[in-house]
Amino acid sequence: MYSHEIDSYLRSRNWELNPIEYMNIINVNANPELDHITYNHKDNDYKVWTKNGYAWTIKVIPS
Repeated sequence: MYSHEIDSYLRSRNWELNPIEYMNIINVNANPELDHITYNHKDNDYKVWTKNGYAWTIKVIPS
């Protein structure tokens, strides 16, 4: 997926993904524009950045 496609998908899910969706989003082979990902244990969320300037905060919710 390209960054704009990931952005649209995350917006449609209100930035909340189940574990399988999250694993699909962070797959760098399928999403080569991803740059880096960090986990924030305090807020229990993930920060994701792309090489072309996109950034998101994602919550992973139980399925």
